Amino acid sequence: MIPFVQNIDPVTLARVKDVLEIINSVIATAAIIVGGFWTYHLFIKKRQRFPKAEITHQVEQFSLPNSRVLLHVGVRITNKSEVLLSLKEASSRLQQVIPLQNGVELQHDFGVAAPKKHNMIEWPLISEKQWTWTDGEAEIEPGESELLELDFVVSNGIKTAKLYTFVRNYTKGKRDIGWSHTLMCQIEN
Repeated sequence: MIPFVQNIDPVTLARVKDVLEIINSVIATAAIIVGGFWTYHLFIKKRQRFPKAEITHQVEQFSLPNSRVLLHVGVRITNKSEVLLSLKEASSRLQQVIPLQNGVELQHDFGVAAPKKHNMIEWPLISEKQWTWTDGEAEIEPGESELLELDFVVSNGIKTAKLYTFVRNYTKGKRDIGWSHTLMCQIEN
């Protein structure tokens, strides 16, 4: 037997064992606290339980009879988060910018605080398209994207149109929150 172990009192060994168990408990408790702190910062503070999306537009133009133009639009929705992005509803609208129509108010006092929706000129609506999906019907995995396609027919004389798409973030409840993208289109007649 090892000489120094023979001289240790059993009561002392029991105390050392108790101290080591206490240290072990403190380390386990600290690990749980650090794990909770890490989880809070990763999933709550960084909000990784909510999806993030990016929307882009791709527009192709084709001449149609009677001086009309077909705008074939691709709306790309990219999931920029680390959680599944479930789609419920989206809409795209095309508005006439040039030529100006009578009644379009171009004078705004942007220095005055106003609700966000009043900071934009309300251009006349050419057409609007909507998508709706049931639960689980349209989902985008993290890092992937989905392309929605639609067509608008623009009549003769329209030179510039505003294309706007909004995808609703239903994980935020009934609030009208989501992602949007706007593109000004020069139309070749």
